[in-house]
Parts: sequence; structure tokens; C-alpha cells
Amino acid sequence: MKNRWTLTPDAFNRLLAWLSSDREEAGRKYEEVRQKLILFFTKRGHLEPEDLTDESLNRVAKKLESGEMNYSGDPRRDIMGFAKHVSQEDRKEPRPDPIEDLPVPYPLPRDRELLFRCLEQCMASLSEHSRNLVSRYYQEEGSKKILIRQLLADEENTGMQTLRTRICRILKPLRECFFTCIEKETAN
Repeated sequence: MKNRWTLTPDAFNRLLAWLSSDREEAGRKYEEVRQKLILFFTKRGHLEPEDLTDESLNRVAKKLESGEMNYSGDPRRDIMGFAKHVSQEDRKEPRPDPIEDLPVPYPLPRDRELLFRCLEQCMASLSEHSRNLVSRYYQEEGSKKILIRQLLADEENTGMQTLRTRICRILKPLRECFFTCIEKETAN
């Protein structure tokens, strides 16, 4: 996304006040809008629905803070307009090839001990930071996986797309090392 503006507490309060003058009602509306935006991006097949939701809400807050937006009526309709623009921009961004879709050069041997030995050897060749990042990136499944990956992105002070790109860059040489190791071990 082109717009990495940081949401300030004042801007967030302005956004809530725009949603409703009653603070509790504003909080409920915010959560409702947030869930609808996540669903909007998920249904359209975006890889990072939460990030795109945050980006959409941040853009609205930025416009409100700058005084460029003073619409009346249903704020949710206006927020959805921002979300549609964010969706279009996201579709235009290039994506790295998913690691899972990369072809396996040849059938893997059934010897699990060999597979683990090669993986261990290749993981040891990575820096401690890269090894930790890859291990944590793949440690969970389902909704826990999403939470862990978001936490990792936050720890790395980056977005989910950048995190994915970093993982792809780490995995490419790791993958080459792994298959080279298997080739050597099975040739003996």
C-alpha cells in the first residue's frame, strides 16, 4: 500500500466521534465496521484482509484529521468507499510466488530421518534471526497461524506482505540447500 500513515490517538478519537457522539456506540460501530471490512476483503480473496482493513480505516482517520472529510449521513458507506479503493490498489501490487506452489524437483525419499537431517543441516546454515523467523512463521495452523504471523510482522515492524516476501527470500536458498542435501545423501 502506498499510504503508511500512523494512526494517532487523537485521529482515532476523531474517527470514533465521527461514527457516533456516544463513545460506547462509536466503539460498537467501529468493531462492526471493522468486521464487515475484514469480510469484504476476505470474500474478494485478498491475502491480508486485516491489514487492508486497517489501511482503509487509517485513510478515513487521516482524512478526518486533515479536515478534508466532513460528510454527513452514514459513515459506514463512506468507509466502504475507501475500502474499495484500497482493494483496487492491492490487486495491482505484485505478489511473490507462494512457497507451497513451487515445484519439487523430484520425488522426496520416504526416509524421514534423512529429510529431517537435511532440514536440520540447512536450517543451521541460516542466521539465528532467519531461523527463528521461519520457525515461528510456520509453527501454527488455522487462526493461530494468522495471529502468530501478524505478531511477527509487528515485531519486524513491517506489514504482512513484506513479511511474506522476507520469508520467501529466506526459503529460496534453504530449499536449494535441502534438495542438494537430499541429492547428495541419496546418491551415496
